[in-house]
Amino acid sequence: SLGSFRVTEGAQPLDSNVRRTDGVEFFQKHYFVDGKNYKVYTPSTRTTADWDATGEVTLPGGDGANGTRGSGASDGNNRCTMITKFSGRIVMSGKEDEPQNWFMSAFGDANDWATDGDVSLGGAVSGTSGDLGEVADAVTALAPSGDTKLVIGSSNSMYTMTGDPGHPDTQLITTSRDIGIVGPDAWCYGPNRILYFMSENGLYAIQPNEYNVSQTNRLSAGKLDKSLRATDFGSTHARLVYDHVNHGVHVFLTPTRQKAEAQAHYYYDSRTDSFWPMEYPAVIGPTFVYDYQNVDPELRSIMLGGFDGHIRKFNPDGLNDDGTAIDSHVWIGPIAVSSIRETKLMELVAILDEQTPGLSYEVYAADTVEQAKSGTPVFTGSWIGGRNTYVRSRARGAAIFIKLLDGTSQAPWALERLSATLAVAGRARSRS
Repeated sequence: SLGSFRVTEGAQPLDSNVRRTDGVEFFQKHYFVDGKNYKVYTPSTRTTADWDATGEVTLPGGDGANGTRGSGASDGNNRCTMITKFSGRIVMSGKEDEPQNWFMSAFGDANDWATDGDVSLGGAVSGTSGDLGEVADAVTALAPSGDTKLVIGSSNSMYTMTGDPGHPDTQLITTSRDIGIVGPDAWCYGPNRILYFMSENGLYAIQPNEYNVSQTNRLSAGKLDKSLRATDFGSTHARLVYDHVNHGVHVFLTPTRQKAEAQAHYYYDSRTDSFWPMEYPAVIGPTFVYDYQNVDPELRSIMLGGFDGHIRKFNPDGLNDDGTAIDSHVWIGPIAVSSIRETKLMELVAILDEQTPGLSYEVYAADTVEQAKSGTPVFTGSWIGGRNTYVRSRARGAAIFIKLLDGTSQAPWALERLSATLAVAGRARSRS
């Protein structure tokens, strides 16, 4: 609710004209970057200040007091756009004039960025100051996995830092030379630290101890190739978040500027290895996604920030969308027993979840897949919750679909089992 939020800053410390701001919590403080400013928020006093309020911190690109919204005169220096934490250090990258470089603070010290110290003793380090070096391409994402490894993504390549840069055995391994991560939010970790990420040609997943990414890691291969390849990631911001309740990955593809029409997104179900198209009104975005964890399971939720400034979350108990009935349907098919013979659907039997009040079904049949899906149903009916009686059918065609649908504002429905009796019919017809 609105009462759960509080305005903490009357002024505007960060630049609202930049494409993205980023932040990280580190020792009870929150540090923010936007490419032009460095800011720190202290929850105990509810105050926001320049990161370098004392003038003694050597941040990459200069101190925060001289940012575009700093307390000093603007110097126009490029500053980092990405920030995270790894191995007890703050990590930053995305500096426009040093796109391939990465920067790490001293161990446990957000204000020590001087790279002239001993990194083996926890001193600050960067790609240009340490033995690991910069990456070969401009950094697009920083994806830490605890204290064990840091994945550094570029548009068309990936690299993995195998531990703290101060440890003598740490390496910076090239994970891929042709597969990358399209943006700073285009990744998430699932159970057992599986890394999901969006590349230019689809959704990938790599295991915790995997250091070689290839096309065999592409989950969307043969499923969404055309749709995802057509996505312009120059004008679309990809955001991924793992849904621990529903066991899958939300893939949000939001235009950088709000459009008038509804936008398509996707959900990947890790249990069934399947993709589900989703569509939200343009105003919902989301412009930001956050997996809010809380000790109280009732408060845990995935929060979606919208273009309208509202924060929304998914409601599993919602019976409608702000009064509009939810168009809930699933296509099953195409069903075919042979590539040269027609299929005859003899009978159907459905078992629904006991709590499902009812569900409609439609059967489509035609000479081709396109004709079947775009045609009219050859017969329709409805089922009730639990086990239903056999339904006799005489649908016949080279392609058969069964559509399950519910257009009413009722409780969510679930199909436990759908069985069909099929027969081989005559040779598939060819019509000119």
